[in-house]
Amino acid sequence: MNEKEKELLEKIFDLLDEMTEDTKELEQGLTGINSSIQAIGNGLNRIEATQKDIIEELKQQLKR
Repeated sequence: MNEKEKELLEKIFDLLDEMTEDTKELEQGLTGINSSIQAIGNGLNRIEATQKDIIEELKQQLKR
């Protein structure tokens, strides 16, 4: 293997290392986004439950 081929291989390995790091960072970012989406979903579920409670309470008050 000549010197140019070795240099090219070194550059390829450097780029692959960078891609690996970028992929890890992207994965962490996506994990954070997923957690945020889950938190939003939990909040929406609580809102829905509260709405149902309010509706039920209003129905009870109307019956009185």
